[in-house]
Amino acid sequence: MKKITLYIFSVIALSACTKVINIDLNSSNEQIVVEAKIADDASPCTVKLTKTVNFSNPNMFPAVQGAVVKISDGTTTETLIETAAGVYKTTSMLGVSGKTYSLSIVAEGKNITAVSTMPAPVPLDTILFLKSRFGNQNGEETFISVPRFQDPITPGNNYRFIQTINDSLDKTFSVDNDNVTNGLPYQRPNFTQGPKIRMGDSVHFEMQCIDRPIFDYFTSLNSNATTTPSNPVTNIVGALGYFSAHTVVRKSIQVK
Repeated sequence: MKKITLYIFSVIALSACTKVINIDLNSSNEQIVVEAKIADDASPCTVKLTKTVNFSNPNMFPAVQGAVVKISDGTTTETLIETAAGVYKTTSMLGVSGKTYSLSIVAEGKNITAVSTMPAPVPLDTILFLKSRFGNQNGEETFISVPRFQDPITPGNNYRFIQTINDSLDKTFSVDNDNVTNGLPYQRPNFTQGPKIRMGDSVHFEMQCIDRPIFDYFTSLNSNATTTPSNPVTNIVGALGYFSAHTVVRKSIQVK
């Protein structure tokens, strides 16, 4: 437990008084954080397990080792192999659109579960770039990426966008859905807080089709950035984090 002492000074009728307030910052219990994903790109299912740290500790999150991690597609179950400290991967199971995947983890005496359904894929036609001087010093011209694709006529599609500019990952949690674009051509600017895109830059763009719980998870993370912090909504039972079964399409382009 740590205590912070705050000194509050006030001046009333030319006299001063000092009041001491003691605030207790209790050490919270460690929690396991799950970052799990399986995609339709022939890559292995990957599960990363870490633990939260106390308020006063550096942001160095310890790995959770020696866990028993399993994934099932309803027909086949595979136990993942720990390939690095706290990182677990499959060797045979691959992601298939339309399947529902169940994740189970036994770690440090805790039972953790999650379920995610991989949506149907949506082709990404192209990436456009919109010129912008907003927020730039000296009127510098930069660009905003604009993914363009046809949203399916079936409602309820959810998307996540990830971009890397010259090998620098944009860490913005960028998600959207088809609430107002259902069945229509999608062409919305991808506004982010990440690195600026400039003429000549190489941009690697990834579009994921995600299920609704993952959309809600990343939306709540964005809300925490502007409101009182709280644990984001999650499809994980027994821990923090998320498990995403998603389709993925990638494009690399140079801004010209």
